[in-house]
Amino acid sequence: MNFLGYTSTSSLREKEELVEKLLDANKQFYKANNDLKSKLEKAPKSRDDEIHGLKQQIEGLRQECTKLSNENTRLNESWSKLSKSYDNSRTSQKQLFKQYAEASNNIEELEGELEKAKEELKKVNDRYDAFVTVSGTNFASHVDRVLKKRKVGE
Repeated sequence: MNFLGYTSTSSLREKEELVEKLLDANKQFYKANNDLKSKLEKAPKSRDDEIHGLKQQIEGLRQECTKLSNENTRLNESWSKLSKSYDNSRTSQKQLFKQYAEASNNIEELEGELEKAKEELKKVNDRYDAFVTVSGTNFASHVDRVLKKRKVGE
């Protein structure tokens, strides 16, 4: 008996079947071998295509990273300027509030002085009115006397 399980007395038909099986196995081997060769030939190209695609993605990501880094730098500079501007605005606002408080105090003082001046003016006006009334009466009498002495009007 040989390694395939056939004896030397096996029939011709069995031997033909064996040859057919061997031929079929040989065809399958060559087909599998060709498929494997084809895959092996395509593998480097496929791998190269994949590597090329990954390199392009890396370059795109690198460019995007650079762009975002530049944008971040620009935004940080803008933020810094805005922060300084805000600080300056706060300082100016504090100064304005201080000036406003001082002006309010000055206004209150001036209003007080204005009231005093109004009272003083009223007193002066009252004295003036009294003087004019007394003086006016005296002046009118004086004019009357002068006219009578000169006899003007007759």
